[in-house]
Amino acid sequence: MNKSLPKRKCKFSGCNNTFQKVRPLDMFCCPKCHRAHQDELNAKKAGKGTKKKFIAPVSQRMLSELSIYRPIRDGYLSHHETCEVRGCENPSNNLHHKAGRTGYADQWAKDEGVKLLWDVRFFMACCGSCHPRRIHENPEWATQEGYMIKFHNT
Repeated sequence: MNKSLPKRKCKFSGCNNTFQKVRPLDMFCCPKCHRAHQDELNAKKAGKGTKKKFIAPVSQRMLSELSIYRPIRDGYLSHHETCEVRGCENPSNNLHHKAGRTGYADQWAKDEGVKLLWDVRFFMACCGSCHPRRIHENPEWATQEGYMIKFHNT
């Protein structure tokens, strides 16, 4: 005895098609709507990761400046193995920029292309206790001691 399966109405709005439900957990819409829905889902899945843009943590310009800075910093710290804060005898492992890191100190530096980031005249070797705790947390004291220099950067 071969019973034919009952016809079902498509569940998608606007579609008047009928279809036979083949299995209990099979489609709830006609094959035409089912394919269209699957194509739409697949298009969304395919496009998910393609629109995201990677933002570099460091810009190309900064990478080129750091490639100049790092050897200068390492050379300075290798020649100044002890913290330069008066009264501190700890080994240095930080480099403090007394005049900041952006801009130029003076006209000579600007003409020569020596940015404050790698201007050795304003470097100071520090330990982890003095920099940033003593220097940056006490700017008035640091300025009086000559550990911070404030001037108009050009």
